[in-house]
Amino acid sequence: MSQQSIQHRAALPLWPFLLLLLIAYALPWLVNLGVSLTPGGYDLAEWASIHPAVRFGNPPLITSLLLRFPLACIALLAALNTSVKRFSWRWWLKVVFVGLIAAALLPPLEFITVFRDDPNYQQQFLIALVVLIGGAVGVFGVIQRWRQWLTIALALVGAGMSLIGLLQAYQLMQQFRLPTQIGVGSIAMALIFLALAAERAAHIIRHRSVISTTTHQATQTT
Repeated sequence: MSQQSIQHRAALPLWPFLLLLLIAYALPWLVNLGVSLTPGGYDLAEWASIHPAVRFGNPPLITSLLLRFPLACIALLAALNTSVKRFSWRWWLKVVFVGLIAAALLPPLEFITVFRDDPNYQQQFLIALVVLIGGAVGVFGVIQRWRQWLTIALALVGAGMSLIGLLQAYQLMQQFRLPTQIGVGSIAMALIFLALAAERAAHIIRHRSVISTTTHQATQTT
């Protein structure tokens, strides 16, 4: 069996992680029973963007950025999954997946027609642009050599931004003096990101061990 076959068989598929991450992003991140408010990550970012402390903070809209970018991480992780043949139906499915997330991150059409100077809409546009550019680089395999390391980095960034964004949004919600609880979505998302990073790190260690063992055996044979 070739080293490349061992490498591919040792790594777990990425798509189950991505689907679980999307589910976690849609689940409630904060639960406020007093006003029946249970926003997911996307809705929580929108809610935070209209809070004066976030909109006019320094830097502005940092909480919304922390809550939005984990969704961008999911799209970029999908783009890095380049183990499918280019222009095959699975490749096109990945392109559509990345494109849909980029479209979901775009601001409304009013950004182009009226509110081009709105900082919230500008942030949404820039994140969507990052997804489109990074997604194009990923799906065409330009950075294939660093795929596993970038996967770990994106997963750690996604986990960190999810937790920091959640804590900041939690503090904002408490300013209204309403009973607020942390929802399952945010914690689940951070844990899934961390599990993906750990799995890919273990995969790199196993792969290097296989190469070291194979090299040692070849040296002994000669």
